[in-house]
Amino acid sequence: THPDGITTILTDEIVSQVSNYPNPFDSRKESTTITYFLNQDTTFKITIYDPFGHKVYEKDYDAGSSGGRAGTNEVSWDGTNGMGQKVAKGGYICVLQPGAGTKDDRKIRLIGVVH
Repeated sequence: THPDGITTILTDEIVSQVSNYPNPFDSRKESTTITYFLNQDTTFKITIYDPFGHKVYEKDYDAGSSGGRAGTNEVSWDGTNGMGQKVAKGGYICVLQPGAGTKDDRKIRLIGVVH
């Protein structure tokens, strides 16, 4: 407990507090913002897969840069694949993987794309 009476939760998780908004989102009109908390500077990778397990998007972030910095990070995805084309409507699997972590440290978030 913090001296001010605030209870703090200590965790050894490298990445936590994962969310995105809006979800679902209309990729023709907006992007979704993926938010997550890192407990240390680390290289970081976000990979998005379609429902069939095909990779549609991947982005790497350097340790200490926006996206790989200790604290809260926000990154946007506009619903495009690696070639800049809009993905089809449906559910997508977003895998957030810290580079300093193990497979157990990754987080998975489902993102809906609507048209």
